Amino acid sequence: MNFTDRGNGDTESSHLNEENERIITIINSALNVPLILTSILGNGLVVAVIVKNRSLQSPSMIFLFSLALSDLLVGLVAQPLYIANTLTTNIYFLKLATGMMAFFVCGVSLDTVTAISVDRLMALTYHLRYPSLVTPCRVRYTTVLIWLSKVLTSSLYLWKMRECHFVVAFTTVMCLLISTFSYLKIYGIVRRHRLRIDAQQLAVRGNCSPENVAHMARLRKSALNMFVFYIVLILCYFPMYILSTLHGASLLNWETKWDFAHTAVFMNSSINPVLYCWRLPELREAIVKMLRKIFCVQTHQN
Repeated sequence: MNFTDRGNGDTESSHLNEENERIITIINSALNVPLILTSILGNGLVVAVIVKNRSLQSPSMIFLFSLALSDLLVGLVAQPLYIANTLTTNIYFLKLATGMMAFFVCGVSLDTVTAISVDRLMALTYHLRYPSLVTPCRVRYTTVLIWLSKVLTSSLYLWKMRECHFVVAFTTVMCLLISTFSYLKIYGIVRRHRLRIDAQQLAVRGNCSPENVAHMARLRKSALNMFVFYIVLILCYFPMYILSTLHGASLLNWETKWDFAHTAVFMNSSINPVLYCWRLPELREAIVKMLRKIFCVQTHQN
């Protein structure tokens, strides 16, 4: 009698756990739907605006174009694959495609943010030689190399998953270290420059060049903007990285409720366009101008 009751209890508990996991899966998938829409609309506008406005095609904007394009692919491809994979079971090809695409687009985003941090460090360190050192052509080559390297890394997922996880973990750590080092150096440069300007202004009024002060102020603001993007990316990626590391080290089993960490990663692609419009006035003005043209054309047609 006791064994029968225990067996019935285990069966009921198993059914309850499966039902809870199903509810969590549905909620998680539902959360991704509005993120898909905002990611496609927001990043699509950013990509279109940068392509159509040559004045926005500076080296830093080319990097932002690469970041927005990878975020656009998150909404167009990665998230729909993820939702389809979570709502279905035992479809091996779908699982492979989801993992490969997630590694690809997220890897491009992380590498691009790292390249942006190095770019801002060079702009402050070599602010007089920066235009000759970092040209739009060189930045385009760099972005192409980033995308090609992520194609190779993500394709490794097809036949050597463990090696792919190791490569992704290693490159993630390296990107975080490089970005953190770059922003620490940027903070030191900005702090020293601020102290030098204050000392010159106290010693002799008007001794420092207004043009130089304005130029450095623009570089500081640009570095701060990119630092905001970096911090948001870290906040979105951190839960996923910790859980994946612990799971890869066999310290814990993956649970369905932890799938929300994937959604946090995808959320970064929806947040970035908002950050662009908040922190970059020239990009915000171009987007507003494009939206006005679109709505005016639709109104005229109606």
